[in-house]
Amino acid sequence: MSGVRIFLDEGEGTFWVNQVSLAKPQDGEEITGLPEAWPVGWKVYPNPVVGHTVWLEANERPTSLTLYDARGRAIPLNFQWNSSQAHATVPGLPEGLYSLQVVTEQGRAFSKKLLIQ
Repeated sequence: MSGVRIFLDEGEGTFWVNQVSLAKPQDGEEITGLPEAWPVGWKVYPNPVVGHTVWLEANERPTSLTLYDARGRAIPLNFQWNSSQAHATVPGLPEGLYSLQVVTEQGRAFSKKLLIQ
C-alpha cells in the first residue's frame, strides 16, 4: 500500500504515519503479540466454575496458570500437573468473567475465558 496517511490527534499532540505495510502471517506465526488460539483438544472445566477447583487437560505441560480479572489484574494460580491434566485451586474470587492464561514449557501462551460463579 502506498499513499496512505493515518492521522491521530488525542489532544496531547499529533501522530502521523506516512507508510503502512500489510503482511499476511504464515501458518502458526504470531504477529500481534497476543496469545495464540486455544489448542484443539485442550479442555478447561468446569466452565462456569462453581467451587474452588478448575481442571485443564492439555498435551503440553504448563509452567504457569494465571487468571486476569476485568481490570487486567493478574491472579497466579497454584496447580498440580500429572501427565496430561492440571488442577488448580481458584481462590475465593468475586463472580464474573476472567481470562485464564496458560504458558507452556515451550513458551507458548494461550488464553480462554472463564466464568466464575
